Amino acid sequence: MTENEPTKNIKTVWHRLALYLVILFPLVILSAVMFQLTSLDEQSRWEDHNIMMQGIILQNADRNIKVFFKRILSDMDVLLNNAQFQNYIEGLPEENIVEHTALEEEFLALLDARQVYNQIRFIGVSGMEQIRVDYNHGSSMVIPTDELQNKSDRYYFTESINLNADQVYFSPLDLNVEEAEIEVPYNPVIRLSAPVFTENGERKGILVMNVFGKSIFDAAESYSAIMNGSEFMLINNEGYWLESVTDEEEWGWMFDDKKDVTFANKYPEVWEVMQNSENGNIQTKDGLFSYATINPISTVSLKWWAVSLLPNDYLLNERKELRSDNLSLTILLCIAYAIFAGLITYSFTRES
Repeated sequence: MTENEPTKNIKTVWHRLALYLVILFPLVILSAVMFQLTSLDEQSRWEDHNIMMQGIILQNADRNIKVFFKRILSDMDVLLNNAQFQNYIEGLPEENIVEHTALEEEFLALLDARQVYNQIRFIGVSGMEQIRVDYNHGSSMVIPTDELQNKSDRYYFTESINLNADQVYFSPLDLNVEEAEIEVPYNPVIRLSAPVFTENGERKGILVMNVFGKSIFDAAESYSAIMNGSEFMLINNEGYWLESVTDEEEWGWMFDDKKDVTFANKYPEVWEVMQNSENGNIQTKDGLFSYATINPISTVSLKWWAVSLLPNDYLLNERKELRSDNLSLTILLCIAYAIFAGLITYSFTRES
């Protein structure tokens, strides 16, 4: 008894479908495995790339800050050995207007040439400012005698007035204070001060150079833009922010109501790891942190932390984009496999 035509056609269709699925199924499984392996490999390479790029940011921050301070020390050395300065301090007569004015001009010339100094001052042994020039908003000016202040109670004076001739004091990087009040708008500065002596060794006072904090931040951040999404931070050795993406987090130790606003309190897990190594990386729920210590001057115990953070939201979005790209390619590959399986099935069954 022969099969009728409809029954035979149905069997042929099922036979072709079964053969098609037998060919297609392994290819789809292969595509899925390739998708997973490719995604994992690309994610691993992407994470390595992130760590490498953050390392470049931190290395350049360290290098640029060291070069910056090397130039500052060179400027200070030039001033201390300036003939005009030596002529002034040898006599230091208040009536010596010519020498006084000439030295003011020397200070002004350096301010205008560098544009990284907020103030340059000569302070006498009593703590009273003798000469002071300021640079603000693109212009330099000499401060009149009747506006000069006594700085004998300021830490940078007491720390540097008794130094030896070859020593330089580096203050903490903090907000500038005028007339016992924090200057507004905030003006972060670091002060370098060195004792001033006559040729016969008589101590005459100190030379103080206030460096704009913004100039330091600009030097540190010059490479941070090479990585989209990264957040650059500069932190002092006590865990307070010198620079943060959030202004309210900065300079916590200088305000009574912000004493507990620290990187150490916000990211305790990261801070603990940082205390045990000078550089490294750590992944937390907040994102990928890369950190490195910065010692601006090797001979001075001044230590900062440069930290670059890739927030978790950024990392998740990037991972989604990577998987989405891989998934699109996998779908196209599956379509190609489906067409290929169809052609093979047709080739095997067309005779029947």
